[in-house]
Amino acid sequence: MEIRKKAFPLSVNGFTLFRLAALDEILGLTYGIFGRSGGVSPPPYDSLNVAFSTGDSKENVIRNIALIRRELGFPVLANCSQVHGNKVVVIDENFEPSRLDYELIHLGEADAMITNLTNIGLMVKTGDCQAIILVDPLQHVVANVHCGWRGNVQNIASTVISAMKQRFGSQPKDIIAAVSPSLGPCCAEFMSYKEIFPQSFWRFQTKENYFNLWDVTLHQLTDAGLLIDNIHVSGWCTRCHPDYFFSYRREKRSGRMAVVVGWKE
Repeated sequence: MEIRKKAFPLSVNGFTLFRLAALDEILGLTYGIFGRSGGVSPPPYDSLNVAFSTGDSKENVIRNIALIRRELGFPVLANCSQVHGNKVVVIDENFEPSRLDYELIHLGEADAMITNLTNIGLMVKTGDCQAIILVDPLQHVVANVHCGWRGNVQNIASTVISAMKQRFGSQPKDIIAAVSPSLGPCCAEFMSYKEIFPQSFWRFQTKENYFNLWDVTLHQLTDAGLLIDNIHVSGWCTRCHPDYFFSYRREKRSGRMAVVVGWKE
């Protein structure tokens, strides 16, 4: 399936922010799909690196996260130690954070967060993986999902949608999905795909050893009940655009970008 670029970049206060019209239309939703610019980190983490594990200094990362939080206007951000699994954390009225540093809630090891609360921004870190934003405007529920190829293999998107249904009563037909800039079919080479991908993925091969993971996610979302017209893939490949994005595939030693979403009053 041919996917055109749906997201468009804007320069805002020194940041590069990618906007999607479908998300802009949701009342009360605040989100930021950030590129690599606008922060304080030096090369090769220049400049808006939000990951503590890349080799950048802790002080730089704290300052970058604070800049993002203030730009979006959230009192607090929540994030996970992403481990390429399928664990989901729910932040609701019963949630009591065990750790809060630098206006940042640490949720332990997980790769997806869901909340129905206002004034908490859910932050996913990406460096070629997808961030999948899932929004149910009717039940006032939002999720942010870190999904690399391992997440696709585990179908983490379906796990999150099931959690939204069970905990908050979300109906898949009401959920709007957005997929962030990530590794595109032009660059998603997997030489060992026969060992790491199930055979059901092989039909997403675009040429020898190359796969369209955007299409994998699209099909997993529709299989979970989302309407195809409610799924919006940004269409930007992180490896192809070094001016805009960090890319682990391209650089190995680099930063991570932030994708943040949440409700505000």
